Amino acid sequence: MPAYGDLHDHRLIENLLRIAIVSDLHANLPATEAVFERIEKANVERIVCLGDIVGYGANPNEVCDIVRAHVDECVVGNHDAAVSGRMDYTNYYQAARDALDWTARELDEHHIQWLADLPYTITNKDICYVHGSPIFPEAFDYVFNLELARAHCRYSERLSWVTFMGHTHLTRSWRINQGGAWNMPLAPFRASDRFKYLVTVGSVGQPRDYDPRACFVLFDSESQRIEHVRVPYNIKLAGDRIRAAGLSDHFARRLARGV
Repeated sequence: MPAYGDLHDHRLIENLLRIAIVSDLHANLPATEAVFERIEKANVERIVCLGDIVGYGANPNEVCDIVRAHVDECVVGNHDAAVSGRMDYTNYYQAARDALDWTARELDEHHIQWLADLPYTITNKDICYVHGSPIFPEAFDYVFNLELARAHCRYSERLSWVTFMGHTHLTRSWRINQGGAWNMPLAPFRASDRFKYLVTVGSVGQPRDYDPRACFVLFDSESQRIEHVRVPYNIKLAGDRIRAAGLSDHFARRLARGV
């Protein structure tokens, strides 16, 4: 395990900010409201969103409203790119395609244009925010296990010190260097200056790590502490809204299971 006391120049990366990082809200308004209420109590100086604001859920406009009102920086996710005409999604499974078609019809034009203009990555000094893998951000590649994290070792010199990712809806982290990759604990940990880190931040609107509670990450750039935070919300209400909108019942049922 890395030593936890290696605090030096990286402390200046975000000017000693406490940052909340959200991802994969997926038009789930009850989850989004609960998470932003929790963030409001967390004394953060910045909020960053890693994309997939829409898709699957029944309240795309309302969730876009919240993100645009409260988030300081935001990158595009694959569902955002799909509904704003930036990518082809004909290879998605039928229910996902239907949900994207429905979302594109429901979204206000100014939200579609906003999604169309979002960047693929944001790098603030030595912190990178991206939806999928940082190597080819436009491809939205998944990083969900140690083997896929290890594939980034060859690019370790190009990587930021910490890369925060969404897309997988999971809560996994790895430390890497040119020599290998290692799993990090789910419990809060401090990043060491001796390694690079890949951190998947979980999902606000559709968790898939067998915990149905909404999830986001708190990063304290002074202590270099990274923590996944779980937030309960009204899952039944979110599911009822999905069904009422005529979207696939599959999306509603998986909310309760967290898969």
